[in-house]
Amino acid sequence: MPLTKTRSSFIPVAKLAITQKAIQQVNQCLKENESARGQYVEQFVTLLKNHFKMPHVVPVASPAAALHLILRSLLDPEYKNEIITTPLAFPAAANAIALTGARPIFIDINPQTLSFDVEQIRSKINKNTRAILPIHLAGLPVDLDPIYDLAKRHNLRVIEDASNALGARYKNREIGHAGDIVVLGFGADEEITVDGGACVMTRDEKLAKQIAVGSFYGMDTESRYRYEGQSYDIEKVGYKYNMSDIQAIIGMDQLENMEKNTEKRTKLALRYQEKLKNIAAIQLLQFPSYSFQHAWHSFNILINADKTDLGRDEFITIMKTYHIETEFHYDVIHLFHYYEHYYNYLPGYLPDAELAASRLVSLPLFPSMSYKEQDRVIKAVEEVLATVKGRKYVFVNPLNTKIRERGAKGY
Repeated sequence: MPLTKTRSSFIPVAKLAITQKAIQQVNQCLKENESARGQYVEQFVTLLKNHFKMPHVVPVASPAAALHLILRSLLDPEYKNEIITTPLAFPAAANAIALTGARPIFIDINPQTLSFDVEQIRSKINKNTRAILPIHLAGLPVDLDPIYDLAKRHNLRVIEDASNALGARYKNREIGHAGDIVVLGFGADEEITVDGGACVMTRDEKLAKQIAVGSFYGMDTESRYRYEGQSYDIEKVGYKYNMSDIQAIIGMDQLENMEKNTEKRTKLALRYQEKLKNIAAIQLLQFPSYSFQHAWHSFNILINADKTDLGRDEFITIMKTYHIETEFHYDVIHLFHYYEHYYNYLPGYLPDAELAASRLVSLPLFPSMSYKEQDRVIKAVEEVLATVKGRKYVFVNPLNTKIRERGAKGY
C-alpha cells in the first residue's frame, strides 16, 4: 500500500537546529540594543580560533562574500588570472571568481565519489593559474595532500571551501585545523547555522587584515572602536559583508553543539546506506581510499538510469506528492548561460560531472530527524523507484485516488 500523509507531516530536506538557549540570547541582545557593536562577533571569533587553532579568523556575511574578498585581495586585475575549481557545487565560488575578473577553470569530478578529481589538476596549471579552490562537497573531504603538494610546487594558493564540511576530518585532522585559506559557511542547512554568515581562517596576517577591512566598506577601524570615538580612513573601497552580533550569538551556541549534531547526521546517513543499498534503481556514492570522516552535510543518491525510466526532476516531483522534500545538489556550473557565454563552455566538456548532476538527488537529513521520519522517506523512495526500466506500472498518488499509468516516456 502506498504511504499516506497529511500536510502536518511534511518532511523537509533540511531543518534549522536552533536551541531555545540561542533564541533567548538573541532576544536579550535585541533588548540591550547591542546588535550592531560587534562584541558577540568578537567572542565568536575567539571561540573559532581556539577550536580550529588558527591565528586569524575573519567573520563575514556569507561564503560567497568570503570567497569574493579572498580573491579580491589575492589577485591583481592587471594580469590574466585563472582559478581551478569544480563544476559540481553551489555557484558561490565560481561567481566569486567571475566577479574579480578571473577565469574559472573547471575540472571534472571522480564519478564514484563526486569529489574534486585531483589527478586532473596537473594538466590545467599554467602561467595564469593563481590558486586551486577545492570544495568539500556534501561534507566529504577532498584529498588535500596532493593538492597542497601541487600548490607548493607551482607557488599557488589553496582556498578550501569548507562550507559543507564543518566537523569533517581528513587523515585525522579536522577540516579547518590546517591549510592555507579555509572558508567555513554557516548557512541555513550547514552543520553550524547562523542563517547566513561565514568566516575566513588563515595564517596569512596580511590577507586576514585585507579581508577584514574589505568586509566593512573599506574602513580601517573596527566597528567597536568607532563607538569609542576613533576616526577611520578608507584606502580602498569595500563592501557591507560583515557578520552581525545576532548571527554570532547563534553561531556560538551552534559550535557548542556541532559534535553532537554531526554524530546524529552520521548515524542517519549510515542508516540510509544500509536500508537503501539493495534498491537497484539507486546508486550510492562510494568512499575514497584515504582516511577521512564525513560531515554529512547532505545525503546524496544517484538515480540509476539503467534500472529506471524516472529522471531526477521527475523523482523529486513525485516525492513531493508524499509530502517529502528532496533536492538536487547541484546542476553543473559551466553549463549555466553566463559561463557558456563568457567562457565558452559547452555540453560534453565535463562528462562525469554533467552525468552525475542529471541524476543526483539529496534526501532529507538533519539532526532532529527521527527514525520514524527517515523510514517514511525510505519507504517512499522504494515505492517511487519500484519500476523496472521500460516496463509500465501503476502509480497511486498518496494524496488522492487518481491512478496514473507510466511507461518509458513518463506520464
